Order: sequence, then structure tokens, then C-alpha cells
Amino acid sequence: MWHGDKPRLFLRFSYNDKAIMFVKNKLNALWSNTHKAWPIEYTPEAENRLIMLFNINRLIQEILGHSRSTTT
Repeated sequence: MWHGDKPRLFLRFSYNDKAIMFVKNKLNALWSNTHKAWPIEYTPEAENRLIMLFNINRLIQEILGHSRSTTT
């Protein structure tokens, strides 16, 4: 998607203080009220970083979910 004159990746997620701080501080994103999303400049590196972060998050959620189910 384009924002201004540059291609951007848009991050949309439910309100979460930690996620907001992450995209602001680590990805240098600014909220787009027009798109109701957090645009970050598109580069292949940014795309790969987001894929890696989502995969790590999914893995953590699976581990936490698995460890909770084994303790109950």
C-alpha cells in the first residue's frame, strides 16, 4: 500500500500498550489516522523482520499455551 509517495507496510492490531510502544520505538512508526494503522517504510529487510517477529511471537504463544495446558 502507498502512503504519501512511498510504499508502506501497514500494521493493524487491537489496542495494546506494549505493541504500540514496540512499533513506535523499534519500527519508528507513526499512527496514520487516515488508514487507522501503523505504516512503516517497505523494504525487503522490514518485511523479513516482521515475518521473523510474527514467527517468534507465534512460537512463544504456542510454548506458553502448551505449558499452561500441561500444568492444569
